[in-house]
Amino acid sequence: SQGGVACAAPPVSGLKFRVLIVDDNDDIRKLLAMFLRNVPFGVDFACDGREALEMYHIAQQKGIPYNLLVLDNQMPELTG
Repeated sequence: SQGGVACAAPPVSGLKFRVLIVDDNDDIRKLLAMFLRNVPFGVDFACDGREALEMYHIAQQKGIPYNLLVLDNQMPELTG
């Protein structure tokens, strides 16, 4: 995404509470990133359902699972 929030952000290590936000809208991801920039937990973003599933599985395999998933319910192909 041009100037937006990177979709495949690397997992944040060392933080106990992690959130994965999934939305295909770049503007929404930017807005959420702005609001959440100073929160005391890790926030990652995914652009679509397939990327979110991949990030979720990688986090599980690494032993740093997400505590909360925030999903857009209306996305192309694979929705929330």
